[in-house]
Amino acid sequence: FQPCIIDRTIRFFESENSPVRKTIKLPIADAPVFRASLKEGESAEIKEGGSAKRRYVYCTRQDLGISLTEYDELVCPMLVPQAPEVMSFHLFIYMDQTFQELHTAFHVEVHAIRSEYIRCSVGQFCPRTVHIAPQATQQSPQLRLYSSDPALCSIQIPGGFLETSPMGGQFNIAVTPSATGTHCVRLHAVDQAARTLVAAWLVNIAADPPQIKSAHEIPIPVGVEVMKRLVFRNESNQSNTFVVVSSMPSVLSVRTPTLCMNARETQYIELVFRDQVHSGVLARPKECFLFIWSEDRLVQECRLLRVVYT
Repeated sequence: FQPCIIDRTIRFFESENSPVRKTIKLPIADAPVFRASLKEGESAEIKEGGSAKRRYVYCTRQDLGISLTEYDELVCPMLVPQAPEVMSFHLFIYMDQTFQELHTAFHVEVHAIRSEYIRCSVGQFCPRTVHIAPQATQQSPQLRLYSSDPALCSIQIPGGFLETSPMGGQFNIAVTPSATGTHCVRLHAVDQAARTLVAAWLVNIAADPPQIKSAHEIPIPVGVEVMKRLVFRNESNQSNTFVVVSSMPSVLSVRTPTLCMNARETQYIELVFRDQVHSGVLARPKECFLFIWSEDRLVQECRLLRVVYT
C-alpha cells in the first residue's frame, strides 16, 4: 500500500484553548452534494440526474463531531490545543460504503497561537511589548521574528533578529491601523539555526475611528492627476522629523513622506491625487486620512481629506 495523494491542505491559526467551529468548503465535482457525518458507515442518499448516489466521510480523529450542511460545507467543531501545539487530522470522502473508492482527501492543521489584544484609534502609533516564555528559548539562542502584515503591525527590531537567554526574551511591536474595524496579524518566532517555529502570537486589533484634528474638502478635476500642497507647522520648541502617511495610496499619495523641521517652522506637504476615472465612469467622493507622526511619536495628528471629483 502507498499513501493517497492529498487534494488540499488547510491550515487554521486560532487562539489557544478556545472552542471554534471551522467550515471547509467542498470542491465542485461530478456529484457535489452529499450528506455525511463522523460515524463510519453512515451516509445519505442523494438524487442527482435521476439516480441515487451515496457518499461517506471518515475522519482520523474520532473525537470531532464532523457534520455537513446543505451548502456543501463540512463543519468541524474543535477545541484548540495549547500553544505552540498543532492539531492535525485527515478527512477522506469516499464514494462507496466499503471505503475503497476515494473521492477527496483533506489534510487539516490547526495551529494554536497565543493571543494579544490591542485597542487603538486609526492612525495612532500603539507600541506593545511581547514576552517569550523561557521554555521556548532554552534551545534557541537567536530567533528571527516575522509579521504577516508589517504595515499594520511592525516588529521594532533591526533586521528582525532577537538574541534570547534561558530566562526567555521580549521584543516590541508597533500597531498602526489605517482603517476601522477588527484586524488580525500573526507573529512568528523562528529558530534561526534549526529553521523551526518556536513561538507564535495572534494579535487581535480593534481600531476605533480616528481623532480628526482638521478636515479639508478638495475638488479634483476629472481625468487628470493633480498635485496639491498642505500647510503643516511644527508647534514644538525643538527640531523634529515628521512622517506623513496616506490611508489610501491608490487615491492620495504623499510626495514628501518625511519632513525635517526646525522649531516653529512651517513647511508644505506635497500631495498627489490620482485619476480615479475608469471606463468613463466618474468616481464617487472619497474620504482619505492623512497621518502625521513625529519621530518620537509625541505628535500623532490625523487630517481628513474629502476628495470631490468635478
